[in-house]
Amino acid sequence: MSIWISGSIPEVISATQTGLVNAIFADALTLRQWVRAGQSVSEALRAVGEVAPYALFVQLRGPRREDFLAEAETLRDISELAQACVPPTAEGLAAAAELSAEGHQVMVWGVCSLEQAFLCAQAEVAALAIPFATYRATYSQPPQLLLQACRTLFNHLGAGTFLMGADLQAEGDTGLALAHGADGLIVTYEQFGRLEQPTGLTDHYLQEAEQAYTEMGKGRPEAWWR
Repeated sequence: MSIWISGSIPEVISATQTGLVNAIFADALTLRQWVRAGQSVSEALRAVGEVAPYALFVQLRGPRREDFLAEAETLRDISELAQACVPPTAEGLAAAAELSAEGHQVMVWGVCSLEQAFLCAQAEVAALAIPFATYRATYSQPPQLLLQACRTLFNHLGAGTFLMGADLQAEGDTGLALAHGADGLIVTYEQFGRLEQPTGLTDHYLQEAEQAYTEMGKGRPEAWWR
């Protein structure tokens, strides 16, 4: 299971020092928080990269394809660890496909349909994120069903794109995401530090997922969590 952390610079550094984090995610709100801490965006990205040398996916503004591409190039000039995060719009996906073809890791944030997930797989992006709370506020179906459909599709296609559960605000969301096929979770520092012992975090999420499977009336599939 892959865990990506989002939060303030001290929170991100603290989480990565546990050795449990696989990547860092910075959306627009996070970037504004970093800037308010007295640093420019470029200074903040460099500072994080120096102390926490993990892939750092940064949400780009766009909205046009050429805007995303220009911002991605700027990111690479700032830090080789910084990677592009784009929305699942036509312009965002076009930029994602071009960047992926050039060998860059790209994340697509806010996927809300199977069609968008298919386009992400076609573009061979590194990861896509389904934001649970945002999806619930917009659509009548639960987000875990979309995630499960994406898992089935990706298994059929043999796609290497990571499926990430994100915006996990409701109790039990982490377990639901994992039980329905997520490869990993994007968590806040509060979620990450919920346990007194960070090394118990993975077990905590696995227990939530196993409980979700039980409530669904299913047995635990072998190695579903790997």
